[in-house]
Amino acid sequence: MHQGTTPTFIFQLDTPIDLSNMAQIWITLRDGLGCKHNWDITRAEVDNEHNQVSLTLTQAETLRIKPGLGAVQIRFLTNSGIALTTERKMITIAATIKGGIIS
Repeated sequence: MHQGTTPTFIFQLDTPIDLSNMAQIWITLRDGLGCKHNWDITRAEVDNEHNQVSLTLTQAETLRIKPGLGAVQIRFLTNSGIALTTERKMITIAATIKGGIIS
């Protein structure tokens, strides 16, 4: 991922779960400095048919994420109170030469 871009992260879940049964979803990204950035179910796109969760970030959001080796993980809470999680996936966060929001 590069700072200042609008990436879409698509998380393909290995275990089939009923994503329509989620009370909450948290997507957490730890950046190159170890700072955590969180997005909840209101920002997540859920594709129950393909067992996927996706998240599209804005330029402003990616500019706040510091370069380096990072990680992403999703936590789920079902409507019946069962808490689930994915494995952490490591990602590389790269700086761009031209900083700031472009329009």
